[in-house]
Amino acid sequence: MSQIVSFGLDTINSLEIFLNEENPQSIFLVTGKKSFTKCGAEDKLLPILKDYNYTRFYDFEENPKIEDVEKGVDVFNNHNCDLIIAVGGGSAIDIAKLILFFNNKSKPFTDFFKSKLNKQDKYPLLVMPTTAGSGSEATHFAVVYVNNIKFSIADYNLLPARVWIDHSFLKSQSRSQIIYSGLDAFCQGIESFWCVNSNAESLIYSTKAISYSWNNLIKAVQGEDVFDELAKASYYAGKAINITKTTGPHALSYGFTTEYGIPHGHAVALFLPFFIDFHKNIERDSNNDSRGHLFVLSQLKKISTILSVDYKNLEVEIIRFFEKLEIEINFNKLSIDKSGFMNAVKNCNMDRLNNNPRVLNQEDLHKIYYFNLNNRVVNDKNFKTYI
Repeated sequence: MSQIVSFGLDTINSLEIFLNEENPQSIFLVTGKKSFTKCGAEDKLLPILKDYNYTRFYDFEENPKIEDVEKGVDVFNNHNCDLIIAVGGGSAIDIAKLILFFNNKSKPFTDFFKSKLNKQDKYPLLVMPTTAGSGSEATHFAVVYVNNIKFSIADYNLLPARVWIDHSFLKSQSRSQIIYSGLDAFCQGIESFWCVNSNAESLIYSTKAISYSWNNLIKAVQGEDVFDELAKASYYAGKAINITKTTGPHALSYGFTTEYGIPHGHAVALFLPFFIDFHKNIERDSNNDSRGHLFVLSQLKKISTILSVDYKNLEVEIIRFFEKLEIEINFNKLSIDKSGFMNAVKNCNMDRLNNNPRVLNQEDLHKIYYFNLNNRVVNDKNFKTYI
């Protein structure tokens, strides 16, 4: 499915032309509770919608639960909506996708996670991101939680038809939102780059995501107006994982958000340094990429080139990057003991883990914990020294 994307300030004005052509009878407007007003989207969007019937929906949590989806579907159907506009971060965009996916399905929706969206149930989905990280504006995935377990709905019909990226909407983010969202895009870019599903097209997108994030995230936190670049980092990260999906760091991260309340981008960052070192030690018998373990190593070297850092110190430079952002990745300092760690990773997302270029086994999970505590490389040969 193709997608039309518009970048730039006041790009939202072209929405009026689209609506005139589409002539919707009832618009379903999904927004954040407060961000819609705070970021300036309300002032720009509502004048365009003044001549249309629309219903605003914001009764959902960050990291949407299946119960939030059920509420949204009821509102959508009760108002006979025939077009969806999502204005917000990844959660708002995901809940809009989920409502689109489930709008004509019976409850319980959990019975339909593996189904597909019927053409007659598909309505135009328009998206305006107000954060720069999830990349959901460029993917055909949506995340939903059931009893604190993360599930991913995948359907190419969920790729938004139109995306308007006005980076002025990003300026109202708090410092922590900028960091956590930016880290998500950065990690997505790197994971997509080394993913077993990468191809020539995805590598173009992931390279852009990595570069835009690395070169601009610290600047944004320091107060520089580089939100256009961060918006591009998010979009290209989404474009990359829309082809490849994510890998180990994302697979293991979700339990740390549900169990410890660690924001998603932060939770993913906890694992990135380890996986860099882990992949550096890849061998033929632990390889999961059909292109071979030497290809995986070459991808790591290319990542260091993109970041302009010494390959030998790649994981160290990533840790320094996190330190400059004042992101804590030490499990002890986050009050995560060994038992809590193992409990949080027990429900890891196997679909994402299977995309990882090196096979991860149970012993490797213990290595992650001790690597993190020592804030140093734990090679296979000397690992037992730290147990």
